[in-house]
This record gives sequence, structure tokens and C-alpha cells, in this order.
Amino acid sequence: MAVPTRETVYTELSRRLEPALASGKMKPLADVKYPAWRSQPDADGLVVFYSIQVDSKATDPFAGAQFRIEVEHSTQSLPARGLNGRALFFQLLTTEETRNLLTRQNEVISSLSTPPRSHVDLYPEGPVRQAYLGYFKRQRSFDSVNSWLRYGTESDVRDWAELLGPLVTPLIERAANVLRPDERYLGRGSLLLT
Repeated sequence: MAVPTRETVYTELSRRLEPALASGKMKPLADVKYPAWRSQPDADGLVVFYSIQVDSKATDPFAGAQFRIEVEHSTQSLPARGLNGRALFFQLLTTEETRNLLTRQNEVISSLSTPPRSHVDLYPEGPVRQAYLGYFKRQRSFDSVNSWLRYGTESDVRDWAELLGPLVTPLIERAANVLRPDERYLGRGSLLLT
């Protein structure tokens, strides 16, 4: 079975997360290359962005592919116009929410087919090969490098949407309450104290 295309993933996640985003008064943006939504400006002119980004460089018939969620609290009209005020999804999750996502992540990882030796040998010995083989090992946390949610099938994408749907509103609220548009967050760990 082939790994779903980026377009399929974007369509499936957008369709399934749209009701939660709409209930949070988030409007879809048309001027961005990936699915993104924006809140109405608050009294200070700040908006919250919620976006889905597929890693277009990491698709492999054995390791699958990956996407991530970003939130941003900004004065900009479009997301990702700077580093300040942006955070990755895991930075605004509670310990329990993180644990639930890691459980799903490891279910996906354990469902992946082990690549044959001939495929592994395509990667040069050393750090590149070790990084590739790392895709098949249990993930213990999310961080700035391991910030991607993995999938190998359309069913994985649907399962992610089901798990992420209830987190849409908390992520939007936390982005508005925790993130400052003049501070850098990318690369840090959790921004919550739970």
C-alpha cells in the first residue's frame, strides 16, 4: 500500500478538523501553500494561526511520512512570517495529552514494515543510516527535531484527525494565552507547567 500523498493528507486532515476549527471561530486562509486558519483579531490586533504542514522531504515506502501542527500568536496577516510567537503543537500540550499522542505515534511506528537490507544499504553508513533506522524505533518524547506525527496509511491519517480534533480548541486558547508575538518559542520544550 502506498503512503498517502501530501494532498490527500491535507484534504483528509482539513476536512476532519474543520468543524473544531470553525467552532473556535477560525477561518481558513487561501493565500498559504498548506492548510492554515486564522482567528479574528483581538482588541490588540493579535490573531492566532493554526496550520498543518506535511514534511515533503520525508516520504519513504517503509518509514512512511509525517506532518505537524503549528500555532502562532501574531500581528501578521499570514502565518510563518517570522520566528516570534510560533510554537509546535507539543509545546502547548499537557503531560497527559502528550502521552496520548506518543502512544498513537508508537502504534504507527510499530505498524511500519521493516525495510529490507537492500533498502537500508541505500543510505550511507554512519549518521545518515542511523537517522533512517531511527524512524523505526519507539519515540519517547516530542522535541524540535522529533516534532512530526507519523503515518503510513490513510487510516493512520484518519486516526490522527480523530485524536487531534479535541485538541484544536485547547491549542488555540493556549496559543492566545501563552504565546507572545515578540518572543521565540520554536526549539524549546513544553511551555506548560503541567
